[in-house]
Amino acid sequence: GLSYDLLSEKRRSQYADFRIPVITIPHTTSPDDVFSVYEDINSGGEDLTKQQLRRAAFYGEYIELLDELVRNEDFQRIRDPESFEKGEYTLCTKDSDRELVLRALAWERSGISGFVRPMKKFLNRELSHYKSMQDKEKKERLEKKKQTFELVMKISANVFAESRGAFRVWNQKDGTWAWSKPISLPLWDSMYVVLSELLIMYPKPQMY
Repeated sequence: GLSYDLLSEKRRSQYADFRIPVITIPHTTSPDDVFSVYEDINSGGEDLTKQQLRRAAFYGEYIELLDELVRNEDFQRIRDPESFEKGEYTLCTKDSDRELVLRALAWERSGISGFVRPMKKFLNRELSHYKSMQDKEKKERLEKKKQTFELVMKISANVFAESRGAFRVWNQKDGTWAWSKPISLPLWDSMYVVLSELLIMYPKPQMY
């Protein structure tokens, strides 16, 4: 409850001696290098997820698009149908939902043959690709990604509405066949690419 003027000389001296380490990252530094710096800093204290680090290193229109797409109701219905139907769906505080969307958009651009391990760098490259684009082209491409994502989610949610099986594995447990509860990442990656390509020939959700 004290201002600086009300501190004792000893407290003022201690205040003046306190050091705060500062890392200056030049504006020209590549986002990948910034990501690496954040990873190193993140080695202590509370761990951040890779997607939370991407938010810091690659922040811009693409990250804002991910924030928008995770609010898409068809996506929420697919990701966690039980919570969605109860009206209890919540956004992930660790950004795993954003990373799931980013995976889909990255696979769509690169195709299955364009994937280069590791996944961390694959997703970073997707964000870097759009970071350097001219504003007009970036806006047009991101808008196209948004439209494709919304259509793929609507189609998937409609086709699997009753079974809750979108992007899930049909398997047997204790003699009973059922859809797996969590989304299968390999199915999410591959089926998103297939459905986004099918939109070229079948652009309307009711065609599915």
